[in-house]
Amino acid sequence: MPGKLTIADQVVPLGDIKLTFRYFPDERPPHALVDILSDSSDDSLGGVAINCLNVGDILAPDGLTGLAFSRDFFSDSGFAVGESVFWRNGDDVLEMRSLSITFGKNAHDTIEVEIRASCFSFAPRSDIPVSIVASAKIE
Repeated sequence: MPGKLTIADQVVPLGDIKLTFRYFPDERPPHALVDILSDSSDDSLGGVAINCLNVGDILAPDGLTGLAFSRDFFSDSGFAVGESVFWRNGDDVLEMRSLSITFGKNAHDTIEVEIRASCFSFAPRSDIPVSIVASAKIE
C-alpha cells in the first residue's frame, strides 16, 4: 500500500517508510525502542522521522500489532522529542506538539502504521494537523 501523508488537509507525496525495532532485555525495566523513518533522499517527497519511541516490554515487532501510543511533548518523556519531525517536500520542517501512533496488521516484513500529530512550523507557530497511513518495512 503506498503511504499517504496529509498536512493541513493537503496530500503530500511520501517516501518509503522503515520501522527499526530494538529490544533491550538486560536493561531495567526491559523495553523496546522503535524508530519510524521515511526516505529523505528525494526533496520532492515529504516524510517523518520518529526516533526512540519506547513501546515497553515487547519482544518482537509482531507484538506491536493492535497497539496504540500517544505522547504529548510538553508533558511526556519516552523518546527523542527534539529529533522527531515531519517535513513537507522541500525544506519545511514541522515540529511535533503531540503524537498518536496505532500499529495495524503485521505481514511478513511490513507493519501497517497510522500516525496522527499536531505540529507547528516556526512561521507561523500555529497548530498544523498531520497524518500518515502507510505500511512500514520492518528492519
